[in-house]
Amino acid sequence: MEPAPELEIRRVSFASYLRLLGGNRNFRQLWGAQIVSEIGDWFYTLAIYNLLLQLTGRASSVGLALVLQVLPQTLVGPASGVINDRLRRKYVMIAADFGRVLIVLCMLFVRSKEMVWLVYPLLVAETLLAAFFEPARSSVIPN
Repeated sequence: MEPAPELEIRRVSFASYLRLLGGNRNFRQLWGAQIVSEIGDWFYTLAIYNLLLQLTGRASSVGLALVLQVLPQTLVGPASGVINDRLRRKYVMIAADFGRVLIVLCMLFVRSKEMVWLVYPLLVAETLLAAFFEPARSSVIPN
């Protein structure tokens, strides 16, 4: 058996990232938008978990929310990759993020313990849209 060819390892410096950001307008816009989106996602996640804990007082409600944020993406992920290959990724990303914004705004209606049930289907819907967004984001940047 023939030995595997050695992979070329190149050192990437911080300056090369700065040159990429400075010299590529499209990448800079995507990178900036992604930073804002990721920060928003983290605040959203913390706010939902805190809301569930305050309204129900049960850690199991937060656990259910966590499962509902992971499970749909796991089930729909393979199909979303195929769909992303057939559509323009830019439009998939925009539509998915716009839908996620609407879903997050719907979360504002959850103000009492009686409305907590609304969080769970909204989490599933938001996670399904994220399942379409992530493959598009990953494939829009060339290696």
